[in-house]
Amino acid sequence: IPTDTQRHRVALLVPLSGPNAGVGQSLANATQMALLDSKNERIRITSYDTATGATLAAQKALADGNQLILGPLLADDVRAVAPIAH
Repeated sequence: IPTDTQRHRVALLVPLSGPNAGVGQSLANATQMALLDSKNERIRITSYDTATGATLAAQKALADGNQLILGPLLADDVRAVAPIAH
């Protein structure tokens, strides 16, 4: 797993495509704006699209070295991701 000693890596799991893309993109934009407003350079938030599979998105997030997962948005996706994120 890659490490990022300069920043804490956070994964945001939201739908960025498909029927819930508008909500997911709004959440992704809001997290980026909040991070910019905080001026905290020690946190990196990366968004992952759950519309193509929440399990795959969570696995990719962990493989990318993220140590905290925010989301997913939909209840079925939460149930799918919980065992992976645990």
